[in-house]
Amino acid sequence: MANAKSETQRIGDHDYECSQLTWGASTQLFGRLLKSLGPAMGTVAGASAVSKGLMGAEMGPAVKMLAKDLTADDVMYIVNKFLDQKAIKLKHDMGYKPMTMEMWDLHFTGQFFNSLKVIVFALKVNFGDFLDGVRDAVGEAPASQ
Repeated sequence: MANAKSETQRIGDHDYECSQLTWGASTQLFGRLLKSLGPAMGTVAGASAVSKGLMGAEMGPAVKMLAKDLTADDVMYIVNKFLDQKAIKLKHDMGYKPMTMEMWDLHFTGQFFNSLKVIVFALKVNFGDFLDGVRDAVGEAPASQ
């Protein structure tokens, strides 16, 4: 994928690499997110927590929104979409290795908050341009800054 980008981020004690999904996979995921989150997406897109990468102390509003509007099936759909496309990788001694659901399940046992941070990171990598557009519409700083 010539136009696809990847970003890395340290979350907790581990380094992750998230890649952009194909257009088809991202469209399916985006449709599911819109149905699940609806109007709340505008609130999150305009929040300063999004523009700060949602990784610091200001992640509370996004987690609150996720807890309110996403079902367990929605979360599993999101994670499976990224893992099926090998879009979330965990750094090992020999480089980054795509995570499988078995790896995800074992790796994040007892680390639920960090799993949400990785999900939000992957969503930012994939939908950051959309969130920037929404933020521009409401007059806030873009997520890429």
